Amino acid sequence: MPPRRALSSSDDDSDVKPSVSKASTSKPNKSDDEPKSKKVKKNTSNEEGAVEVEQNEQGDQYIKLSEVRRLTVRTFKGKVLVDMREMYKDKGTGQMKPGSKGISLTKEQWDLIKNNINNVDDMIAKVNEK
Repeated sequence: MPPRRALSSSDDDSDVKPSVSKASTSKPNKSDDEPKSKKVKKNTSNEEGAVEVEQNEQGDQYIKLSEVRRLTVRTFKGKVLVDMREMYKDKGTGQMKPGSKGISLTKEQWDLIKNNINNVDDMIAKVNEK
């Protein structure tokens, strides 16, 4: 098995294509058995950044950032967390499950990011100028 390429936060998922082995093509497609996530509502306040909020089998709402990345809001041990995580497809069930690559932010940490979004935008602009 070839080594996996590590993804960084700056990687663009649009050019990442999963490899298909001959062994996997002979197995029946289990995606038909996979329960589909529910579309809950659509954010129409900003046409350019409009996203659909979906719901997984556990009832957690999430935003699909890419095919393999999600932003989910959930509770863990009584705390509300904003969880940004890479997902993987379980070979046994065909369901998308959270992987180990990601970060969980508390409400306070999320608020700190929100309150400093203009600073982050300025930092991005400065890096792009280089």
